[in-house]
Amino acid sequence: MNHLKIIILVCLSFVYNEFAYGQNDIKFQDFAFQYYQYNYNKTLRHIIFDKVVYDTGKIYKSPFYVDSSHFTKEIWLDVNQYYLKYGFANDTFEENVIVSFDTFYNSAAFVNSLFRGPVIFHENTYMIGAQFDRSVFNKYFSFNLNYCHGPIRFVSTKFSGFADFSDMQEDNSTWINFSFCQLPDTLDFSYNTSIANEVDFTTATLKEGKICYVNLYNTNISKIKIDYRHFKLYFRDRYGNANDTLSDPKRKIIYENLIKCFLDKGQKEDAELLDVEYQDYLLSRKWSLSGWVSKHWYLYGYRKYYIFCWAAMFITIFSIVTFFCLNCLNDNVYCIEHIPYRYPFRDLHYLQSRPRVFELFRRIWYSFVYTASVFFLFSLRVERIKYKNVLGFMYVIVVYSIGLICIAYMANIVLQK
Repeated sequence: MNHLKIIILVCLSFVYNEFAYGQNDIKFQDFAFQYYQYNYNKTLRHIIFDKVVYDTGKIYKSPFYVDSSHFTKEIWLDVNQYYLKYGFANDTFEENVIVSFDTFYNSAAFVNSLFRGPVIFHENTYMIGAQFDRSVFNKYFSFNLNYCHGPIRFVSTKFSGFADFSDMQEDNSTWINFSFCQLPDTLDFSYNTSIANEVDFTTATLKEGKICYVNLYNTNISKIKIDYRHFKLYFRDRYGNANDTLSDPKRKIIYENLIKCFLDKGQKEDAELLDVEYQDYLLSRKWSLSGWVSKHWYLYGYRKYYIFCWAAMFITIFSIVTFFCLNCLNDNVYCIEHIPYRYPFRDLHYLQSRPRVFELFRRIWYSFVYTASVFFLFSLRVERIKYKNVLGFMYVIVVYSIGLICIAYMANIVLQK
C-alpha cells in the first residue's frame, strides 16, 4: 500500500499542560503526539481532534491510551515503536485511519471503537498480539502484510463491505480469533501460507440473509475452518482487479484442497455443496451433454432421490399421451393383457353424463396401467409387438427405454444401501 510518509508534525496552536488531560470536549486546533515518548503514563479522555493527526517516527517507552475521544480528520500512526501497552478504546474515527510500519513490542488495542472511514493496518509487527474487540468498521478494512505473534483478536468485531487479511506472517504463537465477529461481505484471506493454528470462521456471524465471499488463493487451507452454507469462494490473485483473474488450474487446486479439507474434518455437507459448485463451474466453462444430464438427473450423484421424481414425472407425461391413444397402442402396437377395449375417446360425448365420467376415470386408470407396465418392463415380448404403426412403435420404445434407465439407477441406489 503506497501512501505519503508524513514526517513534519503539526504544531500545537495551544500550549497545554497536565490540566488539559481528562477534561471534556477539548478542541486542539493543531494537535501532534509529540510528548508521548516520555516515561510516564498518558491517558487522553474526551478529546475532540478536529485536525489531521500525524504520529510518525516516535518511540513510546510508557503505556499510552486514548479513551472516549473523537477524531474528525485522518489519523496516521507511522514508523513508530511501542515498548509498552498502547491503544484506543471507546473512540470514534470519522475518516481514514492508517497504521503502518509500526512495531508493537507489547499489546496493541483498538477496542470498542467506531471507524466510519477506511482503516489500514499495513506492514506492522505485533510481538505479543493485538486486540480489535467490539470495534465497528463501516468501510474498507485492511490488515495485510503484518507480522503477527501471539493472539490477534477480533472478538465481537463488526465488518462491512471488504476486509483484507492477506499476506500475514505468523508463527506458532499466533492465533487469530474471530469469535462472534460479524464478517464482511467480501473477505480476502489469500497468501497466508504460514498459518500455524486453525482459523475458525464458524464461530463468526454474518448479516441476516448474507453470505461471505472469501478468497483463499495460495493459503494453507488445511488450517481454515468454514461453514460453506454461509460462504462462497471468489478468486483473485495478488495483482487481479476482478473476480475472474485466477486461471482454471489454480481454481481447481483451491476447490480440490478445500473439498479434501472438509472431508478430513467430517464436514460432508460442506464438501457436497462445494463439489456441486465446482462441477457447475466446470460445466459453465466447457458444456457437455453428460455433465448437463448428471446435474439435472441427480445433481452429480448427491440427490439420488431425484431419479424417483423423474420416473414419476415421465410416467405422468406418458400416461397423458397414452390416454388419447390407448386402444390404438394396445391393439396395434404392443398388447398388454387384461386391459379391455375402451369406448373411443372421440365418441365419449354420446354417453350420458354419469357413464361418461365413469368411462373417463376407467380410461385414466388403464392409461396409467398400460404406461407403467411398459415403463417397468425388463424386456419387451417380441411376439406381442406389431410394427405396422411406426409412430406407435417408436413411442413404446421411448417409454420402455426411459423406464429401463430409471430402473437401472433405482436398482443401483437400493444395492448401495
